[in-house]
This record gives sequence, structure tokens and C-alpha cells, in this order.
Amino acid sequence: MFIKEITIDGFKSYAQRQVVAGFDPQFNAI
Repeated sequence: MFIKEITIDGFKSYAQRQVVAGFDPQFNAI
């Protein structure tokens, strides 16, 4: 299992929806 994308909407300094994508399936760190 790996992260494909993260959607941030209304969190702290992200007033508008932001989508972060393009994570490498071989490496994910949280």
C-alpha cells in the first residue's frame, strides 16, 4: 500500500484546495 495523492482543503495556511501527487510507490514516509 502506498500514497498516491494528498488533498488538503482549509487546513492552516491552505485556504484553497491543494492536491499533492506524484509520490514514488517505492518510498513513502509520514
